[in-house]
Amino acid sequence: MAETLITAISSTGSGRVVTIVDHLISRIERACAENRPTQAIRDLMRLLRRGRRNSAARRYALCQLADLYLATDDLPRALITIRWGLRLFPGHDYLHYLHGYAQSQRGRWRTANRALRRACLLNPRSAEYHRALGWCLHQQGWDLLGEKFLRRAISLSPTHAWAQADLALCLLRLSRPGEALKHARAAVCLRPSDPKIAEVLQAAHRLAGRHTFD
Repeated sequence: MAETLITAISSTGSGRVVTIVDHLISRIERACAENRPTQAIRDLMRLLRRGRRNSAARRYALCQLADLYLATDDLPRALITIRWGLRLFPGHDYLHYLHGYAQSQRGRWRTANRALRRACLLNPRSAEYHRALGWCLHQQGWDLLGEKFLRRAISLSPTHAWAQADLALCLLRLSRPGEALKHARAAVCLRPSDPKIAEVLQAAHRLAGRHTFD
């Protein structure tokens, strides 16, 4: 993502501003790779100031800031950043996805649903957006509709472990444990060391066992 933005940034603005923006993005990427969120946030705020006239730099900074705030459980700042970004870039699919994710963290499923639907419309080839929308629908009790979007996510990316796991949970609530077990096993094969995915497989085994004895 950063390389694409650097290329876009380098094609506009004065040489002085381009050099500063390029340098800041390199620092941000390094800080994120080294798990130094505080430093990354400081540099992202600098990037927002330095790149005021560069839409690619601002878009990058706002998306990264929102990601970091969500990763550090700072939901209020994440939402402020996302809303700021959506005012500037209302057609940016990733910002709508982040908005949906943030609202789901607050338990505001209907708002999350709207944001994730918008993300899917803007980028219909994103497996993750469809997975998130399917999960959101599942959380609202709309399991058949959730299944539809989760299957779409898997068709776009069969190796998306959480799409497989979320579909398994959806199918369990629809009382289809055999299908759920198949998808839970697929998820574990893709991410064998993830304890949450292992729990999905255990739940599928328990319910499938009950149906066998019934």
